[in-house]
Amino acid sequence: MDLSTLAGDLGLDEEGALHLVRTFLKSTTQDLRALEQALTDRDAEAAARLAHHIKGAATNLELTAIAKAALAVERRTAGGDLGGLGQQVAAMRKELKTIQAELGSA
Repeated sequence: MDLSTLAGDLGLDEEGALHLVRTFLKSTTQDLRALEQALTDRDAEAAARLAHHIKGAATNLELTAIAKAALAVERRTAGGDLGGLGQQVAAMRKELKTIQAELGSA
């Protein structure tokens, strides 16, 4: 993750961009837990809403891999399909961990 580029794209300094990304990581970790619970509960409406929220936040921070996976979940759950979404959820979780590791030095 290039904080300098993100900061410039958002019109922030690097500290502001870092704060946004850390806030995103915290809230998205919670949203992913809730998304997994919605999938377990077979609640397509909640799953679609959570995936939409994750997608929007990731898109705003130019985190395309997370946004793409969230979009796939959103589309499927909006159509009522709750099966086989573990791969997308795992991809989002993996990307969050990668970003957290990258920020460990920031």
